[in-house]
Amino acid sequence: MMRRMTGIDASFLYMEAPNLPMHTLKLGILDLAGAHGPFRFERVIETLRAHMHLLPRLRWRAVPVPLGIHHPVWVEDPNFEVAAHVRRVTLPPPGGPMEFDALIARIAEDLLDRSRPLWELWMVEGVHVPGHGGPLIGFVTKVHHAVADGVAAMEMLRRAMVALPVDGVDRIAPGPLPGRAQLLRTALADHLRQLTGLPALLGHTARALMRVRSQRRSAEVRAPFLFTGPRTGFNQPLSRHRRFARVELSLKTFREIKTQLGCTINDVVLAVVAGALRSYLLGRGESVDERLVAAVPATTLPPGRAGGNHVTSMYTSLCIDIADPLARLRAIQRITDNAKQRHEALGGDLLERWLEFTRLAPHRLLWHHIVPRLRHPPIHAVVSNVPGPREPLTIEGARLVHLASIGPLIEGAGINFTAWCYVDVLCVSVLTCADAVPDLHVLTDALRMALGELQAVSLRLEEGLSSGSLDSF
Repeated sequence: MMRRMTGIDASFLYMEAPNLPMHTLKLGILDLAGAHGPFRFERVIETLRAHMHLLPRLRWRAVPVPLGIHHPVWVEDPNFEVAAHVRRVTLPPPGGPMEFDALIARIAEDLLDRSRPLWELWMVEGVHVPGHGGPLIGFVTKVHHAVADGVAAMEMLRRAMVALPVDGVDRIAPGPLPGRAQLLRTALADHLRQLTGLPALLGHTARALMRVRSQRRSAEVRAPFLFTGPRTGFNQPLSRHRRFARVELSLKTFREIKTQLGCTINDVVLAVVAGALRSYLLGRGESVDERLVAAVPATTLPPGRAGGNHVTSMYTSLCIDIADPLARLRAIQRITDNAKQRHEALGGDLLERWLEFTRLAPHRLLWHHIVPRLRHPPIHAVVSNVPGPREPLTIEGARLVHLASIGPLIEGAGINFTAWCYVDVLCVSVLTCADAVPDLHVLTDALRMALGELQAVSLRLEEGLSSGSLDSF
């Protein structure tokens, strides 16, 4: 059975190049102290087979349409075998966070094989985490963005960790791959059906643009547009080499700052990233006089789906030109509120609907040839904030003690921050182009310091309120 890929799913395939992989990574560490028996490599494969009927997209293969005249189709891979997607690796001593992060960077560099379903699972041995004395094992899942966005990937993780009997995958009987004639015939038929919706979409777009124009006229502050900011040291054409690092921060601290300063956790995340980038750029002798543009991905559908992309982005400013942490957060908060209003006026699914009409050639032209040559980058950074599980997860009795995530880079923006909450920890993962940010640990240290600055401001404000004095604010 063929399933036409949506435009937004296909766009991640179209954007991909050797220097621009479009997969997402999930990093997990399991404490094996309570595991039901030895956690063998073969057992991992058996467990995956047991859950595969709940994860159909992990069995689908992307098949392109001849001449690129329509989006690729998903088909059940007739040669699918779980074992072909599972890798095994041992960290070099001492197996700590630095060694694990170096492995993540290496895994992030390589493209997934398009001749089979677009995912891999890496089982990582030799893991050591300070504070956890028991036996540990790490996992890295690598899933193409065409398969799932962050919310869908979270649901896939949940389904993979529920207790189930070993069954499911053996009942799947895929047919042969479609031939050239069938692909062309169905593509032309889908084209005709698609064109009937174009007049309604044009009318919807015109009304959305009018709402945005009205909203912009009445706004006190304005969210930024693309291709408007300065070019920094990390906004250079991408190489294929990556660096990765992560920092674990207290979710409780984020919540306390949110409550005390009357903002959202996302505002705090953006302010922390802005503070870290300001510190980092100053340390490199770069200017911080102009604001940076951040893309903030947002889902357009509620949780519960285990695949596909229903995601859009709003664009806000990282106000690195403001030295005071509180003033910086307030400026980001106001601009982000305006960005939300503009996003709502435009309609969260407008881009998703237009992507149904785009094809391979325009994407390749834009991202591979035009963007690298522009004076201004499209954005400066991607900043995602994904709410993860609030309760600890277990699989086969083993407890998940650490969870992190990272998305891909885009051309012109050589840095991605992904904040992922798990129980009481907010882990900020950072992926960069190695040529652009050779000293990534300096930036992750700056994230911790930027949070400390906001926490100090929050505590001073709390003390001022309790004493009845607000003179310093």
